Formats: sequence, structure tokens, C-alpha cells
Amino acid sequence: FTSMQTDSVSPNLIVCDSYLPGIPALVRVELLNQDGTINRDLWDAEARLSVTDNPNISLSTDQVTMYNGLGSALVSFNGSGDFTLNVEVNGMNISKVLADLSGEPIQTVSGQLTESQTWSGIYHITGGDFRIPEGVTLTLNPGTLVLVDGVSSGSDGTDIDVAGSIQSLGTAESPVTITAYSPGRNWGELHHDNAAPSTFLYTNINQGGNSPRVGHSNSGPAIRASGSTFVFEHCSLTDNAGKIGHMTSGCDLTFRNCLFARSVMGPEISGTALLFENGWITDMHANDDADGIYIHGQQAGQQCALIHGVVANTD
Repeated sequence: FTSMQTDSVSPNLIVCDSYLPGIPALVRVELLNQDGTINRDLWDAEARLSVTDNPNISLSTDQVTMYNGLGSALVSFNGSGDFTLNVEVNGMNISKVLADLSGEPIQTVSGQLTESQTWSGIYHITGGDFRIPEGVTLTLNPGTLVLVDGVSSGSDGTDIDVAGSIQSLGTAESPVTITAYSPGRNWGELHHDNAAPSTFLYTNINQGGNSPRVGHSNSGPAIRASGSTFVFEHCSLTDNAGKIGHMTSGCDLTFRNCLFARSVMGPEISGTALLFENGWITDMHANDDADGIYIHGQQAGQQCALIHGVVANTD
């Protein structure tokens, strides 16, 4: 990274350090105080994206709308070659080099895992729903790109069915991404059914939700879960054809420093414990119903807590 800052606030850029031409990537921009917290006093701002050193690259959008110090956009990088992405907001700049992955191998997987595996690089899930059975763990190393087959509409996008566990171990410098193999063809859902606990760190989950419709908003979730425990930290769940999640029947959810954006609605939860801390919910627009988050009753002994959150620009 390179950055320019004032005495009190500096920009932070969370984006993968590599890209596949034409595959949209999540760009998340934050303005941080000296203690590392996001500066929420900046209610509205516009961050501008540009490429400084490769004229072959064009961006599908060059604008990121900021709400209370944080904003995001799903951006396609079209062209070829490594390049430097620059972000300017309120006179401050930060940049990052993104490497072109066009020459890297893509591992094709289908069916189910028969034993625990660790993935690094690019993986394409195809040939129908993919299963992680009980007792099996899929670990995703920093920078792993998981591309899942999708459909242009309806509920038949490919699902990842989990009875075991996913440990997605992205970092601020190199997030993990789970997204659609073909732009405009959303995949289905992560489906955890009485699964082992899963952890998602610095993970972008995008372009899901062409899955069976359920619950409020009558839309497909990107994450469907029952009886399962999740921890999400510094994750961005955005740009889905349906709702972000549908979690029921004894789930235990922790979201810290996470972003929900640009979907039919946020998560719908019932019979489920929730901690949503230092999170952002933005840009939910749909005829039915564009809720930021929908919380039904909990089971005995469960609690739902929403602490230090921002909700902005939802219907």
C-alpha cells in the first residue's frame, strides 16, 4: 500500500491483491482514526477510483459512495496486466497493486470433498451442488478466489452444502472471495445444516442468492443455515440477487466489522443468537422489502445484540 493522510484520519483500502479480468471484485474503502476505528463523523463523501499505470485497464465504475466513513463498490477490471488502483477521498489517497491472474491455473472441483482440504489460488465449483460432509473442513488460504456456477434468474444456482466446516482465513492485504463464475449469473447459497462451527475472516461473499426462495421478501438467501455457528470478522456480504441470509433453529451468529450491502434485504433470523458489532448495513433497495436486518424471536437463553452499527440508504 501507499497512502497520504492528515493528522487525524487516513484512508484504508480493502481489496484483493489480484484480479481476473471481467470478474467483479469488491472494493471497500474506509477512513480510519489514529486509533484504527472508522471515522463516523464523515457522514457523506464520494471516493474516486483510478488506474495510474496501465492504460489497458478500464473500470466498470469509478465511484464509491461513503456512509459514515465507509463505502464499497463491486468493480469489474477490464483489460489485462498488473496495475495500481488509486483511491482518492477528501483529498487523501491510497493505492494498491493488483496482479493479473489470467495466466494462473483454475482448479475445477465438483461433487463433494472426501477429506479435509486447504485451497489456495483459483477454484471453480461446477457440475451441481458441492458438498462438505460431516467431519470434513475446507480451509481457504488468504487470496483464494472461489468461483461458483450460477444462473441468470430463478433458484437453481449452485449451492455449497456444508455439514462439516469452512475456515476462510483471508487477511486485510489478501481477502478471500466467494463469487459467481460468470458475471450476471448469480450462484446459489452457502447452506449450513447442523454443521460444525465455521469462521470467515476478511472474506467477500458476492453475487449469490439465486437459491430457493424462503421467508420474508420471498427471495433466495446467499447464506442459509440451521443449527450452526458462524463467526464473521471484517467480511463484506454484498451484491446478491436475493437476501443476504436466512438463519433459523438454534444458529449462533457473530458479525464484527462486517458490511451488508446491495441485496434484496439483510439477514432474516429466528430462533437464533446474534452479535452484530461495529457493522454497516447500506443500499438495500427492493419492492419487497429492503429491510436492513429482520430479527424474529429467539430461543430460550439466546440474545440478540446490535452494537455501534450504521444503517444508511435503505428502502
